[in-house]
Amino acid sequence: MRRLRDASLSRKLTAIVMITSLFALAMAATGFVLYDRVSFRDGLVNQRSLLADMVGATSMAALAFKDQVEGRELLKALRVEPHVIGAAIYDAQGEPFAIYRRDGEPPFAAPPVASDRAVFQNGHLLVFRRIVLDGKTIGTVHIESDLDELQSRLRRYIAIVMGVTAVSSLLALLLLSPLQGIVSRPILDMGATARRISDQKDFSVRASKYGDDEIGALVDAFNAMLDRVQQRDDEAREARTHAETANRAKSAFLANMSHELRTPLNGIIGYSEMLTEEAHDRGLDDLVPDLERIQTAGKHLLNLINDILDLSKIEAGKMRLHIERFDVLPLIRDVVSTVQPMAAKNGNTLTLDLPNDADRLAIVSDLMKIRQSLWNLLSNASKFTHGGRVSLSVRQQMVAGAPWITFAVGDTGIGLTPEQIGRLFEEFVQADSSTTRRYGGTGLGLAISRRFCRQLGGEITVESAPGGGSTFVIHLPCVTVENEATLELAPSA
Repeated sequence: MRRLRDASLSRKLTAIVMITSLFALAMAATGFVLYDRVSFRDGLVNQRSLLADMVGATSMAALAFKDQVEGRELLKALRVEPHVIGAAIYDAQGEPFAIYRRDGEPPFAAPPVASDRAVFQNGHLLVFRRIVLDGKTIGTVHIESDLDELQSRLRRYIAIVMGVTAVSSLLALLLLSPLQGIVSRPILDMGATARRISDQKDFSVRASKYGDDEIGALVDAFNAMLDRVQQRDDEAREARTHAETANRAKSAFLANMSHELRTPLNGIIGYSEMLTEEAHDRGLDDLVPDLERIQTAGKHLLNLINDILDLSKIEAGKMRLHIERFDVLPLIRDVVSTVQPMAAKNGNTLTLDLPNDADRLAIVSDLMKIRQSLWNLLSNASKFTHGGRVSLSVRQQMVAGAPWITFAVGDTGIGLTPEQIGRLFEEFVQADSSTTRRYGGTGLGLAISRRFCRQLGGEITVESAPGGGSTFVIHLPCVTVENEATLELAPSA
C-alpha cells in the first residue's frame, strides 16, 4: 500500500512538473508571439508611412498643376503592393483629388482627411501623411492596407509553438520518468515530516536523508531549520512561563501597593482639606496656597495610582464590567460639571450639542467606564486648549441594524501631527517631551479610555491637525453584551 501511495504521489509530482514546464513554455511562446506581433505591426506602420511619403513626393507636381489624371496614374503604381486595399490623395482643402481601389474590391470611399497618423481600425491599417512643399501643406496621402500578412504570420507561429510544445512535452516526460524515484522519495518524506510536525506540534521529528546530493543538502537544511525552530520554541515557552509568572507578580504587587498607598494618600488629602478650612477660619490665609498644593499633589498621585491599577487589571484581563441601564443626559451633566472648572481655568468655553430627545436617550453599558473615558477626553481638551472652545456632541445612529451612540469631544487647541497620533494611545506616552514638560500628565488616560471602549464593544477615533485642534470620537453600541464576567481585551493600537 505504501508503494502504491508513493507511486501515486510520484505521478502527481511528475504532473506538476509537466504542467509547470508547459505553462512556462506557453508563457514564453506567448511572449515571443506577442512581441513579434507588436514588432511586425510597427514595421508595417513604418513601411506604409514610407510608401505614403513616396507617393506624396511624386504627386506634388500633379497637385500643383491640379492634374487629377496624373494623380490617379501615380496611385495605380500601388498595384505592386498586394495588401494595399485603397489609397487617396487629398488637395489642400481636404477634398479627394485622386482615388485608387484594389481590383476586385468594392468602390473606395475616402475617409475624412486627417493629420499625420497611423491607426488600426476594423482589421485594416489606415495611414495619413501630409504632402509638404516649401513648408506649406499642399495635400495629404491616405493608404489603407489589410492585415492578411499579419494573420498568416500569426497562424504560422501558433502552429510552430504547438509543435514545439508537443515535442518538448514528450521529451520532458521521457526524462522525468527515471528521475521520479530519485527526486520524489526524499521530498515526499520531507512533506510527511512537515505534516506530522504541523499536526502534532512535535519539533523533535527529523526528515530521513537518502544521499549527499542536492536533495540531501536540502534535507540537512530542513533538519537544521527544525533544530532552530525547536530551540526557539523551547525558549519561547520558557519565556512565556516567566512572563506569565512576572505578570501575575506585578499585578499582585500593584494591587497591594495601590491599596497601601491609597490609604495614607486619602488621609493626606483629608487632613489637607481640614487644615485648609481651619486656616481660613483662623485667618491664616498665607498658609492656604501651600495646603492647596499638598491637596492637589495628593489627588494627582491618587489618580495616577488608580490609573496604574486599572491598566494592570486590563492587561491581566481582570477588568470587570458592570452593565446597567442608565440615562445619558445625567451622565453628560455630571461630567461637564466636573470638567467645567478646568475649562474655565484656561479661559475656555465649554459647549454642548445634544439631540432633541436627549432627555429620553438611555443605553445599557458600564456607566463608570464611559464616565471616566469622557472625563479623560474633556480634561485633555481643556488642558491643551487656552482661550478657546471645548465642545461635546452626542448623537445616536444605526450601524448594521443596531443602535450606536457617539460622543464627540472637540477643541481648538494645539492639535497633533500624524506621527503623534500614531503613538497617542500607547501607555505612558504623550505627544512629545515638550508636551510632557509644559502640560504634565502620565500618558495613561487615553490608553485606558481606548481599552475601556474596546471592552464595551466600541472604539475611539481621532482627527487632528497641528494648530487646528483635535476631535476625539467615542463609538459605542447602545447595548453592551457581556458574555463573561471577565473579558479578554483586544490589544491596544
